[in-house]
Formats: sequence, C-alpha cells, structure tokens
Amino acid sequence: MLFQLYILTPLLRVLLPHLRKWDQWYLLILWFTVASLLPLLEHFTQLKWSIPLPIGLMYVGYFVLGHFSKNAEWSRKKILLAATIFFVSLFFTIFATFFSSNTHGSFDEFFYGFLTPNVIALSLTGFVLLQKCAEFIVGGKMKKWLHWLSKTVFGVYLVHVIILEILDSGWLGFRLSGFVWQPFIAVPVTAVVVFTISTAIVFLLQKIPYVKVVAG
Repeated sequence: MLFQLYILTPLLRVLLPHLRKWDQWYLLILWFTVASLLPLLEHFTQLKWSIPLPIGLMYVGYFVLGHFSKNAEWSRKKILLAATIFFVSLFFTIFATFFSSNTHGSFDEFFYGFLTPNVIALSLTGFVLLQKCAEFIVGGKMKKWLHWLSKTVFGVYLVHVIILEILDSGWLGFRLSGFVWQPFIAVPVTAVVVFTISTAIVFLLQKIPYVKVVAG
C-alpha cells in the first residue's frame, strides 16, 4: 500500500498545488464518501455499497488532507476545535471498539481501520496539533535532525518488516513483539526498538554510493 503511494507522490506533488480550493474540497468529499462512508454503510447494513479501488487510491485522500491542512490558516479557535475533535475521536475509537468487541464476543478491530471516519478525524487533527506544537518547540538543530529523519522514511519502511520478523522469531535468543508482554508496554517498546534499529541501518546504507538513492 505504502509503496503505491510513493509511486503516486510525484504526480500528487505537481497536481495538488495547482488545484483550486473548491477542487480540493471536491476531491476530499469524493474520497471520504467512497473510501470511508460507503464501507461504513456496508459494514452496518450488510449491503454492497463500496466501490472497489486500488489500495493506493484508497489512501490518496490522506495526501490531500495533509496538503489542505498545511496551507490552511489555523486560528487559536480552530486549533482548540482540532484538539477537541482529536480527543473525542480517540475516546470514540476506544469505547466503540470495547462495546463492539463485547457484542461479538471477540476483539473487533473495525473502528481501528485506517479509513474509518473516526481514524481519519483522529489522523487529521493529530497532524495539525503536532504541526502547531512543532512550530513552538522545535529549534534550529532539531529542525535539521527532523529534516534528515524525514529522508529516511522510505528506507525505514523497507527495512522495518525484516527487523520485526527477526525480533519476533527468537533468532537472537529472545523474542520482542507487541504480544510478548502486556500490549500497552510491549507495543511502544517494540516500536522504539524497531525504529531505532531500522534508522541506524538506513544511516549506514546512506553512506554507500548508489544504494543511498533508495535508502534516502
């Protein structure tokens, strides 16, 4: 999925800045309807509402949301509204999953889906809040570090699955994954370890001619 988005990125970079605001709104509404609302209706009504699309196109709306929010003017009231929506969406996701899982008698991950309305709202508002926090917190050296880190994203994406498999396999004499302990501890620990190792590998690959083109 992410690989398809990387292929589409050059096209979106050229296209989005030249779209009028109304065209951006139209694209967002169309994407939200097809990728989120129709599958939601299908889930609860059991009727075939969804329109099949390539997986990459299903996530294109996140690019448009990012571009739209980056260029929007965010007043204090709008930021407070974004914070409210963020926490409402977060608690809705938690409690909706809890009650749905109790109803079905097993874990129901539907409301964790990347294209559900609650997760889209959570992602957008979270992005805005992080963006605004960074403007106040991040200094010159931190900006340089984040700029370098952003260039490693594709390489980390390619490497991290291998690291996950190695850590989970027990080849190193121990196992590490999101399920080895309580998830609220194991998941963040695993995420930090995998990200650190993956970033270190990409850093070394960036030192190799030709390979650094792929590694970032």
